[in-house]
Amino acid sequence: MPSLSDLSAELKLAIIEQLEPLEEILVAEERQEKEEAEQGIEEGDRSRNWPLLNLSCTCKLLRILCAPYVFKWLVLADNEKSATSIQAVGKNIAYAECVRSLRFKTNAGANTSRWRVPSEDDPKKDLTPCVESVLGGLKVFPNLEHLGIRLLVDTSDWEMYPDSDEDDWDDWACVKAAEANEPWRALMQRTYAAIARNHDHGALKHLEIVDMVAKPVSSWEGDGFKELLQKLESFTVSLMGGDNGAGWCMNTNEWYTTNVGRFCGLFLGNMPNLKHLSLTASEEGPVGLEGFRHVPLPLETLTAPLQSLILTHNFVSASLAEFIARQGRTLERIQLKECYSGANCSLAENAITWTGFFGIVARAAPPALVSFEVSPIQVMLDMEYSHMNKEEGVRVMKALQQDPEKHLFAYNTLDDKYGMLFQDDETMIQSYDRGEDQAAFDRLMEVVRGNVARKNGE
Repeated sequence: MPSLSDLSAELKLAIIEQLEPLEEILVAEERQEKEEAEQGIEEGDRSRNWPLLNLSCTCKLLRILCAPYVFKWLVLADNEKSATSIQAVGKNIAYAECVRSLRFKTNAGANTSRWRVPSEDDPKKDLTPCVESVLGGLKVFPNLEHLGIRLLVDTSDWEMYPDSDEDDWDDWACVKAAEANEPWRALMQRTYAAIARNHDHGALKHLEIVDMVAKPVSSWEGDGFKELLQKLESFTVSLMGGDNGAGWCMNTNEWYTTNVGRFCGLFLGNMPNLKHLSLTASEEGPVGLEGFRHVPLPLETLTAPLQSLILTHNFVSASLAEFIARQGRTLERIQLKECYSGANCSLAENAITWTGFFGIVARAAPPALVSFEVSPIQVMLDMEYSHMNKEEGVRVMKALQQDPEKHLFAYNTLDDKYGMLFQDDETMIQSYDRGEDQAAFDRLMEVVRGNVARKNGE
């Protein structure tokens, strides 16, 4: 009977090409899982269209062809079955060497409300021992480059109002006491403690934390975790947002507005080799400025030779522009996604216009910068609910459609009671008419284009 080994090289290549889209499928699957989780769809009810076949049912040659694609990305769930499967991959040297990324997801079952009585129906809040073993023994995957963590929490009972001494980062004993009393925080502590045991993993260079709760974890203060951070070249983190169901946003919690800065200081201050940083906040907790309901972002604690920076839901500031200027010899790519100026926000203490922000960076003329992106570059005016003059809004939107080289930059404010983010359409129209933001942006892009031309030898 003919086998795969009898096929021509061209046909073998065709098989490999059919396997390549697997990575795209995994990315789409993860995106779908996140969307379904946000919609409250239970795990067992989520749609899956994958035709599954046990790999052992195939011939040896097909297994060899499939392995680099099948085992490139692994997903670890907090249960014994998943951990056993991952351990089986680790015991096969050929398969283990194919692993490049491992993502761990568990339901921490967070319930921070002191007034809610725990229920037997609450999600499991303990780390499965065999899962802990996998997380602490990642060196069995010698080529593992990326580790992703997502500790899902139940925001339906989120304690949005009171603060407590348990979040005092200056007293780790209080943090440990909170972890002893609150199982979901104990799970976070054990998770990070297990991960810290991989501090001497030679290939692990990228750490990703999804929907991170801005609460301190005692494992972060240990030497092992700090050593792990010191070897990272890439760090991606998104902060958990949301509200309490009555409109009070995440930034109405003093622990959130305080702890984000402390978290950045601890993490970024221990990343001397970092090259790529991506930080995503949320509409309910935008970062970047000082002031009531605002969340400072002390990027100055990062002294590493950064090459790329991605910020999402961030207020621009003079300190951010100065940070970019200081990183000018190495920082090549900057992307500001859903970012805004708070120049007309009465709560902000150090806001700056886009003109001022672009101007600081342009005057510094960072020599390495070859890509600077603000997205969306065309912010849409709120024609339905805004208090702006509607005729003025229509005029500006038509002008933008007629001249795609012109841009409308976002200006936003925060509500002092609920912390809600509001688009400041009137200020946006006034800034557009003055043309100062556009002129400053054009000057910056001249610097970028000059750097690109010089790099290409033109």
